[in-house]
Amino acid sequence: MRLSFYNNGSGAAVIDRTSDFYPFGLAFGGESTISTFGSQSPNYLYAFQGQERQQETGWDSFKWRNYDPSMARFFNVDPLSEKYTHNSTYAFSENRVIDAVELEGLEAWLIHGTWSDNSTFSRPVIDLAKNIGNGNFYYSPWSGENNKFARTQAATALYNDVISTRYSIMGTSVINDLVVLIGHSHGGNVAIQTFNMLTEKFQSDVKNGILPQMPEMTLVTVNTPVRNDYQLTDDAKTAVDHVNVYADRDSVQLNGGNAANLGGANQTYKSAVNINYKDQIPITDKTGCGVTNHCGTAIENAKLWVPQAQSQGEVGRALERTLNPQ
Repeated sequence: MRLSFYNNGSGAAVIDRTSDFYPFGLAFGGESTISTFGSQSPNYLYAFQGQERQQETGWDSFKWRNYDPSMARFFNVDPLSEKYTHNSTYAFSENRVIDAVELEGLEAWLIHGTWSDNSTFSRPVIDLAKNIGNGNFYYSPWSGENNKFARTQAATALYNDVISTRYSIMGTSVINDLVVLIGHSHGGNVAIQTFNMLTEKFQSDVKNGILPQMPEMTLVTVNTPVRNDYQLTDDAKTAVDHVNVYADRDSVQLNGGNAANLGGANQTYKSAVNINYKDQIPITDKTGCGVTNHCGTAIENAKLWVPQAQSQGEVGRALERTLNPQ
């Protein structure tokens, strides 16, 4: 069901109309168009999964393709089909309409830290990736080995993935879609290296007339060891909106992510919005998170800083300041 409502002038929300859908998006009763009879907002035609429904055809206009809910199929080939050879090029939501939504690409990438995996990202962080991106996200797995070579290798792979995804869908006609990278621990340093390469690439494309202007770019680093050898370039600092999240007494971060490098890193960046949160995990927690204060992506901690990070990501260009969510 999808509800449309309006403000009645007295501050109360009044239901304007309701739309009910079968799992693949066909309206109840088999109607392919939206009934706007008696509606106060007849031109509001956003329906299934928040997509605009074309009244003339009954199709839903997703970002890159048109979808026919009466057939439960797209009738354009998925522009990322070569990346997902296991899936039909015309399938909707991989035929998973109960627990999934249609992915459209070009959204946010989540990069885990050293000796970690994608499970480090709790639901609030995933929702953040969706909200400041374009609705969906990718994981960017890497070896997680604690050395420069592994991080550089991961950054190069992520750079290639962003570029190939972006240009295979967009060509050069649309350039305002965000590139969002969210990295935890040394995953943040992987993201920094990636944005340095992306900035150089996009600047070159603008200079050569391939792109009319720089894309928008947003970086969120969480518990990332702030080191001199992992910094945004001057050009990237200008092009990338950077939000940095840290907790006091984060021993892993302060040690640079290396037990042999005691006190070898900082916690804040001069060119970022720095968000400080108070770690919520008890010291007795079996994971050790309460001892290291390094688990900012855990649900208990993410609930504190995610709203602030989302607000900053939506505002745009980061200003140097420190925020303290309660």
